[in-house]
Amino acid sequence: MQAVLFDLDGTLLNLDIGDFFPRYLDKLSRKLDHLMPREKFIDHLMLATRAMMENTEKDKTNQDVFMEVFFAPAELRVEEFYPLFEEFYDQDFPGLNNGYGPVPGAHEALRAARDKGLKLVLATNPLFPRTAILERMRWAGIEKYPFELITSYEHMHACKPNLEFFQEIISRLDLEPSRSLMVGNDPYEDMIAGKMGIKTFLAEDYLVQRKENLKPDFRGQLREAVALIESF
Repeated sequence: MQAVLFDLDGTLLNLDIGDFFPRYLDKLSRKLDHLMPREKFIDHLMLATRAMMENTEKDKTNQDVFMEVFFAPAELRVEEFYPLFEEFYDQDFPGLNNGYGPVPGAHEALRAARDKGLKLVLATNPLFPRTAILERMRWAGIEKYPFELITSYEHMHACKPNLEFFQEIISRLDLEPSRSLMVGNDPYEDMIAGKMGIKTFLAEDYLVQRKENLKPDFRGQLREAVALIESF
């Protein structure tokens, strides 16, 4: 085994996206409501987010796509909005911590992979800037683990569930898919890694409910992944 890819939200961090995302949108839109009405801003942000999720262009990062779509209307000026986006993630985003912490078994799984000499990858969906991802890592207390790669929108060129997302990780780190393991709580967006030959473990602590599910190679509570990693 060469590497373990870990999802973040609901896998290592006990964050429920269904609870978190509305609060995030509300706080961000309030930060910018003097520049754009809140409902219009949210609609526009979601349009740019969907564009990132559909992106597979190798010459455009997810950030490039976001900037193109969000700032397409002539009245939206980068010099007005973007400094406030950066200020939000630096100053306001940490206030969204609602007592979040590590999922039981998160540290044990990371230590097991580290102690086996495996490469650690934080394979979170790269829809956020690195600042926001590092902050959520702090909420889980995992920011000091030696991750070889943390997927963020500044440098990734695809999102889950596109296979290009996993291919980019494999290519960047020169991994063999069959010698890599994806650990995540989404039975479709994470387990689709199996279509590339990556081994998959479905963490059921905060299982995402999907109409379309893919069969994982392994499943159970996150703490059960520890013995699996140690066996490699």
